[in-house]
Amino acid sequence: MQSNCRLAFALGLTLWLALPGGHSQAQETSEEKEMLRISAEGAVLYKNGRFQEAIQKFEKAYAFVPEANILFNLGRCHQSLGQVEEAIAYYQRFIAQPGISEADRARAVRRIETLRQRLNARYGPQEGQQDAPGTRAQVTSAPRPAPARKVRQILEWSLIGAGATAVIAGGIFGGLALGARGDFEAATTVSSKQSAKEDAKNRALVADIGIGVGLATLTTGVVLFLLDRPGPSRPRRAEVSFTPRLGPGQAGVVLGTRF
Repeated sequence: MQSNCRLAFALGLTLWLALPGGHSQAQETSEEKEMLRISAEGAVLYKNGRFQEAIQKFEKAYAFVPEANILFNLGRCHQSLGQVEEAIAYYQRFIAQPGISEADRARAVRRIETLRQRLNARYGPQEGQQDAPGTRAQVTSAPRPAPARKVRQILEWSLIGAGATAVIAGGIFGGLALGARGDFEAATTVSSKQSAKEDAKNRALVADIGIGVGLATLTTGVVLFLLDRPGPSRPRRAEVSFTPRLGPGQAGVVLGTRF
């Protein structure tokens, strides 16, 4: 009795996850029964937020019977994981299936358009877009980064490289400043002490500026690199600002965020 209740619950989750308009007739073949059983397991995994495992179940179920609703469920799993391109591809395959109702097709098209807007906001307009029956934003191939994306990548790595170089240079001048301080302590005349003191002071200033500005530049490049990585969609991305700060005996950067 408990086993029947669990099966009924799992099948209910499958119907909840899939679009309306699925199988309405009794399943008779062993392949169809196996497809329903595995789909029910995938629905439970989806409900529990285990999207990657749910994908494996739905793919296995689709191998038994290529049911259109499974394609939609796969699209939802990938969308929940932030895998926008994969989600769009499955929604496209869904709307291309015969026998899909207009309401279900429109629902999938809305999801495609929403995801397409996210891609355009992230990378700019994508190559390979074209209108197709039933959609206004159809993807025919995996999107490739727009030129603006490449420019951002060059900027990110340039900032990281320049920052690291400045920090290293600052460290070298810091070592030289320590050496000049030793010369000051070893000097025996007033003029030589004064010369060593000025030398140490100048080198220390260069070291402070190099390390401070270098850390600011390096941090900016790293944060931009991390923020530019694809990931699960968020309601709004935090904006990060950096303000270099230089003053007598100090050099650094002020980091701020706003949402």
